[in-house]
Amino acid sequence: MLYAALDAKKNTLQKELGDLKAEAFSLSVKEIELDRLNRQKQTKEELYKTLSSKLSEIEIQKSSQMSAYDLKIIDKAFIPEDARPDQPKWILIIVLGFMASFLLAFGAVFFIDYWDESFKAPAEIEDRLELPVLCTVPELK
Repeated sequence: MLYAALDAKKNTLQKELGDLKAEAFSLSVKEIELDRLNRQKQTKEELYKTLSSKLSEIEIQKSSQMSAYDLKIIDKAFIPEDARPDQPKWILIIVLGFMASFLLAFGAVFFIDYWDESFKAPAEIEDRLELPVLCTVPELK
């Protein structure tokens, strides 16, 4: 009977040992998960601190940029009742454009003709070069 009691106690202790091993394994898994969550928490806290500092820097920049301008509204803008919207004056633009292009073309023709030093008649050759003209090619019409 003593042997049976010891055997029962042994079985009970082995069962408790198995439970403790399972619990120890469960605790090690939970510890690993806790470490992972702590690292994740720490990373997110650092990210939050970084973003918070960046936000404060941006707000400081924004306030310093806005303070550089001392804007005051002196008079409110209004549109007079008799005001008409501006529109291009097409007729005037077309007429002035035509006249300007005509003058530019006339000036170009005059400039080209004025600076042209080519011979246009046999008499010019005789006058300028003081040489007689032996023959000419007649103009075909």
